[in-house]
Amino acid sequence: MKYSLLLLLSVVSILLTNFSFSQCTGFPPTVAASDCGTYPSLYNNVSVDPGQVYGLCHTDDAIYSYSGVNLNGGTIHICANATLSGNWNSGIIVVECGATLSFPSGLLMNNNIGIINYGTVEVTGTMEFQNTGNYFYNESDSARLFVSGNIRTPQNNNQTAYIKNNGYISVGGTLNCLNGCFMCLGENSEIVTNRFQYMQNCGGPTNRMTRPNNNQTATVRYTSEVILESTPTSNPTIEFWRETGAYNTIASCVNTSSVTIVNNSPVIP
Repeated sequence: MKYSLLLLLSVVSILLTNFSFSQCTGFPPTVAASDCGTYPSLYNNVSVDPGQVYGLCHTDDAIYSYSGVNLNGGTIHICANATLSGNWNSGIIVVECGATLSFPSGLLMNNNIGIINYGTVEVTGTMEFQNTGNYFYNESDSARLFVSGNIRTPQNNNQTAYIKNNGYISVGGTLNCLNGCFMCLGENSEIVTNRFQYMQNCGGPTNRMTRPNNNQTATVRYTSEVILESTPTSNPTIEFWRETGAYNTIASCVNTSSVTIVNNSPVIP
């Protein structure tokens, strides 16, 4: 009996430890994956209001396009290859494992928009976090985000944008993590960008790039330039990988002993 109790306590302890490692402190909560077929089907010009949940469920390889979608506080689950356009005012989009969600005209997240990705998200143009409370999560190690243009986060301290990456992010332009930005990078996660900028002007927020644990390295690879205008992280397992020929622009206010730069790194497509 005593042995069984000790074993049970050990298992609970391990589960709690693993659960705590999976969290990004201060980030909005994650919505779990779900069966999209249990919800009313998405349609053109739908308004997804608070308390409403819509789904898009298809198992074929066709691409399903919907326009005029207004996300106004509700939730959308994507279980298909989908293209969406509309207004993203508030609410949550969950991209399930195996699904692909494309935004062909860019993505402007207005206020309290959350995108939780277990599959693939593609943005043609700019992905912009506007106002406050917006977040994008690559929630699994197979989740991918491709942005052809820039990722922009708020410049003001009183506005917030949260980026969690447990998988892979590719940015064709500049990834800006400015004064309202928080990043949490999972183990073995990768960000590949042409240009990476952390904060504006010396004296901005520090250590906004964090890790849920220290077991493995997270990398930010850049092909053109890294601009650091504040200290991004105190965690040595977050590394900046500079491709051959890329520039480092590091302000005097940065604690360079906390920044790990790997020179002449290989290109990751």
